[in-house]
Amino acid sequence: MFATKSYKASDPDEYTHLIRGGRVELVVSGRGVFNASLTRVDLGQLWMQRGRESLQRTFRVVTPPDRVILWFLASPQAPMEMLSSPIGHLDLGLLSPGSIASQRSAAPSEWAAMSLPAEEFHRYSTILTGKEVLSHEIPQVLRPSQQPLLARLRRLHRAAIDLSELAQEVLSHPNAATGLQQHLIEAAFGVLAHADDQISVPGHHRQRIMARFEALIEANADRVLFVTEVCEAIGVTGRTFYNCCMHDLGMSAHRYLSLRRLHQAHWVLRMADPANTTVTEVATRYGFWELGRFSRIYRELFQESPSETLRQPAGGRLHDKNVFAEREFSKSA
Repeated sequence: MFATKSYKASDPDEYTHLIRGGRVELVVSGRGVFNASLTRVDLGQLWMQRGRESLQRTFRVVTPPDRVILWFLASPQAPMEMLSSPIGHLDLGLLSPGSIASQRSAAPSEWAAMSLPAEEFHRYSTILTGKEVLSHEIPQVLRPSQQPLLARLRRLHRAAIDLSELAQEVLSHPNAATGLQQHLIEAAFGVLAHADDQISVPGHHRQRIMARFEALIEANADRVLFVTEVCEAIGVTGRTFYNCCMHDLGMSAHRYLSLRRLHQAHWVLRMADPANTTVTEVATRYGFWELGRFSRIYRELFQESPSETLRQPAGGRLHDKNVFAEREFSKSA
């Protein structure tokens, strides 16, 4: 079964709902107009995605419980931060099933991902590398020793995405789709067979702290969290937590949690009925007591006032074709 979908989104919340595979929470930290595009391609068992974002942001990802994800930069660009480590054009991330990972960009970015069912990943790992590639239950950042292999994987991934966007009829042929899937899988495991150089060190003290923080956020997805509560819950001092967030997230813990609360308020305002909800009610619910300042920083982040968001039809932006454009093509193999 070959299938592809392409999207464009101007809203961060909309974008996170388009990304396939697990749950994604996105906090935009750059100012300006947010624009993103996403292309998803299915080649049978192999799922692929390519995403582009116009502003710096932090992703928090909870991976699916039954798939292994391989992630890398789609083109030469500034390194990102992932798992307490920089991930550049020479590196790739390996995300195990059911894991939690944060990823931060410092500039506009373009990324690529591919995933396989966990059972198939282990099968290919044994056949193509003769070893267990996924040796840790937590995500890793790896640097392959054979860089030409990673370059080839990146080219194949880009070619598959470009074909899905420009020449879908080519991949609709079963033999073409099956052949491309095998080329990509073999290229991926060729890279992983030479990816023993771990950039991220599982069990690192800072990584353990941030893993506890990620687990706390996951357990309180709809709740407001403040620095004092977080520090007490994960058992660290405010100074230690500040240093960890500055390293991993590129911002203070206070700013990250404040941005998270802004996104929570934004989502509620989008879904609310203006006849029964006020901006003041939502702002104070998410810890913003200075309403003038709330309106200012909200507009800076979302390019509209809170009242403008509230006046839109409840949930309407989720289905507004002016907000995201979709193309879909599928054909049974």
